[in-house]
Amino acid sequence: MIKADVNYDKNALLAFMKFAVVDRFWKWFIHGALLAFAIAIVIVNLKKDFLPFAIIWLLIVIAIELVIVYSYFIKPKMKLQSFTDDNIIKNHFSFEENVIKLKSQTKARKSENEIPYSAFTRIDESKSTIYLFLNKNSALIVTKSEITEGTVEDLKKFLLRKIPNQKINKLSAK
Repeated sequence: MIKADVNYDKNALLAFMKFAVVDRFWKWFIHGALLAFAIAIVIVNLKKDFLPFAIIWLLIVIAIELVIVYSYFIKPKMKLQSFTDDNIIKNHFSFEENVIKLKSQTKARKSENEIPYSAFTRIDESKSTIYLFLNKNSALIVTKSEITEGTVEDLKKFLLRKIPNQKINKLSAK
């Protein structure tokens, strides 16, 4: 059996936010290429009838980029500033044969849940953390240094056995 006692505090939240932003290089490449394409359309059409449409296209792309910058950089910083000691979550993970037993505790409440392995959609691994995604934006975060029984390698082998059709995505983020 593999167990971990993980504190989800301000540092864990910051690490998850950095992971979500930094480790998706292809997204940033696509956004940059889209912006460059819109600028090129305006430049090519400076003295043509197509210019008003090109400018509208550029403004739409700039608006999209501003929303993305807000959602990836500004909104998370605002969330981080509102994080207090009352938000700290102490999670105890127990990786059982059929489910992950999760006991969570905050200053305000305690809860217990069982999550079947079939509920996970993706497994990502950074240098210090394993992320078990339940959906695109929600993950169980297991800090490698906080595994109390078993090893990181034991956990990875176990997860690959229990979560069908998955691989562990190696990430460059810490």
